[in-house]
Amino acid sequence: MKPTIRVTSLSTWQECRYKYHLSASGLRPRPGDSSGLSPQLSGTAIHFGIEAGLLWHRDEAVNVTIDRRATAHKAADTYLDRLGGDRYRQGVHTAIDGVPTEVWETINPQSEQRYSIEYDTFILTGKPDLWTYSEDAIIITDFKSTSKDEQDRLQKLQLFNMQPRYYGVLLTAWLVSQGREPPPVYTRHLVLSTRGKHAYGQPQLLSEHGWRQAQDMMLRIGREIAASGEISFLDATVSGSCAWCEYQDLCTGHLTDADIPSIMEERYRRQTDDLQSV
Repeated sequence: MKPTIRVTSLSTWQECRYKYHLSASGLRPRPGDSSGLSPQLSGTAIHFGIEAGLLWHRDEAVNVTIDRRATAHKAADTYLDRLGGDRYRQGVHTAIDGVPTEVWETINPQSEQRYSIEYDTFILTGKPDLWTYSEDAIIITDFKSTSKDEQDRLQKLQLFNMQPRYYGVLLTAWLVSQGREPPPVYTRHLVLSTRGKHAYGQPQLLSEHGWRQAQDMMLRIGREIAASGEISFLDATVSGSCAWCEYQDLCTGHLTDADIPSIMEERYRRQTDDLQSV
């Protein structure tokens, strides 16, 4: 059976194969137990809230922006309450408030459906944060949250973040499979700060060279994952970045010869219907 690989997991594989294995297996930190939880919890709450806001619709709405933003706040609060993240509430609300009015007023925003394409050795699936489609263009918007230098991160994302480009490849292939002619693809980043200083990128055309490069990279990573065998801590990429990883407690245990099964039982749980599907 071909493995199903999420677009969001491609970069995780490149970052650390052990992290990919743990995440793909459905392992998640228990609420409040992992010191590596905070950045993931805050960022996921922001994404979860924005998605709920974009999907909100009512014909008699007086102000779409206000109603969608309020829906986003409520959904993010529900997520934080479920996972014990009350201390991140103010920052999450501040980030959500940074979503531009033009985004909230998007007509027929595509942010719910998951798209899948079957390749030779794997199935690629993904759900962009937001994308719009017309005869003239596909515009893929990727939301990122931060508490640091927003403008600097925006510039780096626009150059190095492959995820929106992978989505461009996926959506183009999906449209072709539906018998539709795909228009040019544009990618855009919106960096939402928990401090209130946001950075908004303009749509950038994904050139034919950029599209083929993204496809080649995506295929190579996907095939590597499909061909991989059993993965263990020996496959981990141990670095300073581990201090911000949600699985750092497990890796700390491996490095200090601690009782891994006990750490697994006390601080993590398996989830099959995780809210972190964005």
